[in-house]
Amino acid sequence: MRNSKLNLKSFLLIGVGGSGCSAVKNIYKKDKSIPILLIDTDNESLASVENDKVFPVGSSVTNGLSCGGDVELGRQSIEKEASKLRSIFSNKDILLIVCGFGGGAATGITPVLARVSREMNTQSLFLVSLPFAFEGKQRMEISEDAIRRMRSNADAVVQLPNERLKRESKGKSSQVGFEISHKYMTDAAESLWGICNNSGYCGLDFSSIHTILRSCDGFCHIASAKSCELDQSTNIVNDLINHPLMNKGLLLKGASGIVIFIRGSETMRIDEVELIMDNLCNYMSDDTHINFGISVDKKIEGIKVVLLVTEEWRDPLIDNDSSIFSNRSGNSQGELAIETNINKGMFEDMDATVLNSADYDVPTYIRKKIKLPR
Repeated sequence: MRNSKLNLKSFLLIGVGGSGCSAVKNIYKKDKSIPILLIDTDNESLASVENDKVFPVGSSVTNGLSCGGDVELGRQSIEKEASKLRSIFSNKDILLIVCGFGGGAATGITPVLARVSREMNTQSLFLVSLPFAFEGKQRMEISEDAIRRMRSNADAVVQLPNERLKRESKGKSSQVGFEISHKYMTDAAESLWGICNNSGYCGLDFSSIHTILRSCDGFCHIASAKSCELDQSTNIVNDLINHPLMNKGLLLKGASGIVIFIRGSETMRIDEVELIMDNLCNYMSDDTHINFGISVDKKIEGIKVVLLVTEEWRDPLIDNDSSIFSNRSGNSQGELAIETNINKGMFEDMDATVLNSADYDVPTYIRKKIKLPR
């Protein structure tokens, strides 16, 4: 048990690029005590925040505009400021970095932030949203390359695949679809901040996250659910199992490790906590490693549960020094990357064919992790 609260001076919440800066600004509006930093080439996304909380980059490269989808411009913009970043990170213990991949700025900047944080021995947790499939294959490929590039330096990577959120915006305008994505990103960032800043009587902290993620090489997914109704424990578990980012519950069933953070008002009862834990554990494998924390928060109503679910990393490390547009495997024949996000096209809304916790709609070489030559 512990009651230690995170020293705010040692923590920094960083928004990178348009989506990341927008999410962090939304959180900062609710709680001005959170130390934040906004990093972007586009001066417009840095507006409406105090000057000491913004870090404009690439003025000589983009003239204060966006990178226009050019990842190399994003990388060059931040490399020029690496010495300043080292100075900022030198007195920080934990960085929570929020970004949306697929464009130029965040996709180019974030791997450099991961490298610099490692150089300064600063722990780093990255929350990354991935583009919708309709945004094009190239945007997805450069996003996946950037994540691989971050992997050797980041302590933890949490992914938000926008493609899994598409159902909630079905039949609605395109603007609503992107708003839903931003809503989930903001909620996920707030949830991770809550874990890092937890002062509960059965607490969690960043080390709790890092310990669990060692089993999957620092890669996981996040989901949260909240309820204020009478049968709130049952409602929360159902919402978590059916959460769009949990891939119809399959991620929960196959997870090697899970972090469970339960936060409730002063009226939260121990039997409600027990019911939530029992129902979640019944859904998971007996071999799943579980780390959980409980916190009472006077500011919220009802109960909110956050899950961090590990997923095994299937791809090898890549050389951080190689160009993002170069041949990944050099002159030799490499392996075909095993995709983690499966697009089922017109069959996306149909129930999966599941047997012994395996989704048989997923190609066999992916399901059984069989490496194929390119």
